[in-house]
Amino acid sequence: MGSERYLIFKIFPGAGGKVREFRVSKTALKLGAIFLLLILSLGTYLGISLYRAGSERIRFAGLQKENYRLKKELEVIKAELAALKDTLENLGQLSAALHTMVGLEAPPPEFKTMGVGGYLEKRDGSLKGELDYIHLEIDKLLGLSKFERENFDQLQKRLLSSRRRLQHTPSIMPTTGYFTSGFGYRRDPFTGRIKFHRGIDLSAPVGTPVIAPADGIVRKVGRDRGFGLYMVVDHGYGIQTYYAHLHKVAVRPGRRVKRGQIIAYVGNTGRSTGPHLHYEVRVNGRAVNPFKYIIPREAYYD
Repeated sequence: MGSERYLIFKIFPGAGGKVREFRVSKTALKLGAIFLLLILSLGTYLGISLYRAGSERIRFAGLQKENYRLKKELEVIKAELAALKDTLENLGQLSAALHTMVGLEAPPPEFKTMGVGGYLEKRDGSLKGELDYIHLEIDKLLGLSKFERENFDQLQKRLLSSRRRLQHTPSIMPTTGYFTSGFGYRRDPFTGRIKFHRGIDLSAPVGTPVIAPADGIVRKVGRDRGFGLYMVVDHGYGIQTYYAHLHKVAVRPGRRVKRGQIIAYVGNTGRSTGPHLHYEVRVNGRAVNPFKYIIPREAYYD
């Protein structure tokens, strides 16, 4: 102890004051310095910890706010997905109806979900759970969209084909005039014998226009003792129309004609008792009743 060294601190007051003296051992001074350093270190640590805690609270509050915003956006997305799903389902119902109308068999309902993921058994309400649900719904809607798109492509092809067929199917009277003889057995005006009449006769003045009852191609223009001057129009799909006893033709063989286009003129050529048009419809080479291919005028205004 006797060898302990001290540091002496003297405080000199103003004039006439007593000088104060303090002795501090070097050991105490070192311990004080160490204690002060510990206090400073602890203060620094607490300051940093408080700063970090404050930053975490701010960050957490920001994340909560962002999470709330994302959940709101997810609700909007889910509502839009639900609306899209309803639209696709309505299109599916329309597609099924159109399939029936054009004579196509609608694909089975289970085809809609082929290649699409299954349903989520549980949704925990978390952001990840909601995202998984939305991804699954998008996957299902993409599959449904592809299914309906393929359906409508098929329908479009059938409708275009049906439209073309309708354009090439006779449906109107080939000329104006009076109906004088029908399809089927009748008494031959020249011999008086019962004979099968393969078309209809329409009485009209010479030069009355004859029009195409549907789109087609003029296949033949000829002349013989029975038909006189005649024309054959091929409408496709196995349907041909014949026009006989013509005065003259307006379209050469090989030319395309449209429904309503003038193709010839009523005459009195060949085996005929007076000016008229003999009109036949043949399907796959067999004569059929032309009235099956004539839509009544009142039907246009129904």
